[in-house]
Amino acid sequence: MKKIIGILMVMTLILSGCKTQPVPAQDSSTQESSTVQEAAKESSKEEPVIGQSQPLPDAAELPELAEELEQLTGLHTPLIAGISNRNWDDPMEIEPDAFAVYYQFFRSALPELDLKSKEYVKEDTYQMLVPQEVLEEVVLSHFDVPVERIRESSWYVPQEQAYELCGIGSAGSCQIVAAEQQGNQLTMQYQTYTARNLPRSHGTITAQMEGDSWKYRSVTEQKYPSFVLECPMSMGQTMTNGSLEMYADQGTTLESIVQFYEQEALPQLKAQGESCQPKGNDSWGWKGSVGEKQQLDIEVCPENGQYKISILLDPFEGE
Repeated sequence: MKKIIGILMVMTLILSGCKTQPVPAQDSSTQESSTVQEAAKESSKEEPVIGQSQPLPDAAELPELAEELEQLTGLHTPLIAGISNRNWDDPMEIEPDAFAVYYQFFRSALPELDLKSKEYVKEDTYQMLVPQEVLEEVVLSHFDVPVERIRESSWYVPQEQAYELCGIGSAGSCQIVAAEQQGNQLTMQYQTYTARNLPRSHGTITAQMEGDSWKYRSVTEQKYPSFVLECPMSMGQTMTNGSLEMYADQGTTLESIVQFYEQEALPQLKAQGESCQPKGNDSWGWKGSVGEKQQLDIEVCPENGQYKISILLDPFEGE
């Protein structure tokens, strides 16, 4: 316990790095506000608003971040990677199974806590287990939930008073791209990316600082239209200047591609427009808009025995 508290004290010092150099202020209340904002291109100077994080443009390589934001990314990646529900303002809305996943990302992100040394394998079942008090201490430190909620997890093994570790993995990455602390409230904006470093979503995290630790208060997230429009029956996706191109898998029919867009992707985006046949009967297209300002054009045409899917978003996200 003393070791964990010591590590959390170091984390607090890192979090205090969210404060910029002091600027002469008109009153003492102004001195309580501190801001760090860094991204590959100059970001908006507006303060972050929950649910309205500032998206970044597409990038083949992830943007470089200031050291303070790199440290925050390391501390809070377990939340983004481990909790699949990224729209909540009450931690009781989080599925209990997610807490065991969060713990595993947390102990991997902070090996200095030496949490793995407390895990063990049950010889007769070969289950990898962690004592309940170890996992619950981590979760209770960062989420305002009762122990009973955590133990609702299907990974809880009551006869062993332990949790089974299910294994973790991630097909993408994330970055904290902006942070602001006012008093005890820390607000962070983040980006997530696919395995190809294409933009997936952007969101906002709020946390309440509590002495040497913090507790998460809310997470809101919005998926980029470009991610929603990626056809799951495709490969070789590329994105350049707002144009997303991909090739449907061999054997994929035009009808199945059209079904994905008309019944899943476009309704999810609440897109408005109409379909067309840009290059004859063996093609399909759609012209319209996402929201009030973003034009969306889709073309699906045969090419070399496959269907090529071309999508144009104008303006592209973040422009």
